[in-house]
Amino acid sequence: MAVDAGRTRSRRAGAALAGALGRCPGGGGPLPGHRAGTGGGALRALRHRHRGDGGSRGPHGLRRVRPAAAHLLPRVLAPGFSPGVPCRRGGVPVILPARVRRFPWPLEGDRYRYSVNVEPAPRVHRTAAGEWGGAVLDFNEAYETELAERAAILGRDPGRHVERGHMRAASWDALLHLLSEAAATDPAMTLASCGDREFHWENTRLGVARRFRFGDDDSLGEPPLRFAASQVPDDIVLLDERGGRLFADAGVVTFASNWSIRFVLGMSFTELHGPVPRDFADGAIPRAERFLLGMQPGDCYRRLNWSSTVGHRLDASLETYDEWGAERGRMSDIGDDLHLRVEVQHLIRLPMSSSIMFLIRTHLLPMRELVLIPAWREQFAAVLAELPDEMADYKGYGEIRPELLAWLRR
Repeated sequence: MAVDAGRTRSRRAGAALAGALGRCPGGGGPLPGHRAGTGGGALRALRHRHRGDGGSRGPHGLRRVRPAAAHLLPRVLAPGFSPGVPCRRGGVPVILPARVRRFPWPLEGDRYRYSVNVEPAPRVHRTAAGEWGGAVLDFNEAYETELAERAAILGRDPGRHVERGHMRAASWDALLHLLSEAAATDPAMTLASCGDREFHWENTRLGVARRFRFGDDDSLGEPPLRFAASQVPDDIVLLDERGGRLFADAGVVTFASNWSIRFVLGMSFTELHGPVPRDFADGAIPRAERFLLGMQPGDCYRRLNWSSTVGHRLDASLETYDEWGAERGRMSDIGDDLHLRVEVQHLIRLPMSSSIMFLIRTHLLPMRELVLIPAWREQFAAVLAELPDEMADYKGYGEIRPELLAWLRR
């Protein structure tokens, strides 16, 4: 019954959405190059509109726009640095790598404690090295490599995609939201409405073109959440609201940090955060759930979480613990081996299903690149020195803290 009801909601929502957006020129026939035929014409491109940019907001906030080409924008240099010479190391000028300039620095002040720490998104944040956060999805130069790694992980372990039966409508909602967001962000990606709940997606960066009917798994060729995860770089978790509580009832997670999506499937929000120390994060976890329950359809917020990883390892899940668990004790060089791991977490109340989509984009920065920014070196050392023992242990810095502090302060 729950599955049938979910499919009915998907069909109705998809029909309403397609009707609101119009049809492909030429009557919505087969698209050029599509295996179903050779007719058709120019597609109507769908782009995502964030609140506050004027005009009315339709289902999924879609409209026709031409997104800015992010790669054509001027390179961001750290404030106060001379163009082309942003910092020095041993008296030698150093050009900051792009991953440093756009790195989402997570710290404010010299002391850290758990908090809800959410803010509206997207919003540009300037750091001592550059800026980040101008879009919900970040299609940087590592995009193709990371998506290939995700595909390989899912090929070896399909259980990284989990979904309870009643969540299929929410999965379709998430897919359409993410594809429209991607099309608004990267000019190499296009989503088009072809009428009668049919859409055409094209991603030239990955060489993907797919025509599908909203709510019809067979037309897509795979589960909608799995396809979404093959196109966007973020891990995806869907939270369902029942009885005034949130439950993790679906997800595709390949780059987890010391947890497992198959293990947490069906857990409540409170149970998910049970391992967080410091008197249950000093009440931050219950406050966070109350905040999420108050979100309205279309709302988008974000927060940052940080920890550590040895090696440039995105997949630090419980499933691969036998591969990475012992690496912390085998570091030969802190600067190259130890990475600050930051997750940019977006929280979006989906407009049709009202489920909450939790996106997790992982960024890794080796200590040797972190210390290129003097302000980061000093702040990180101060926070690490003051951090309570149980929090340092939880974030993976407990045993190595003395050695790391000596390295940072040398």
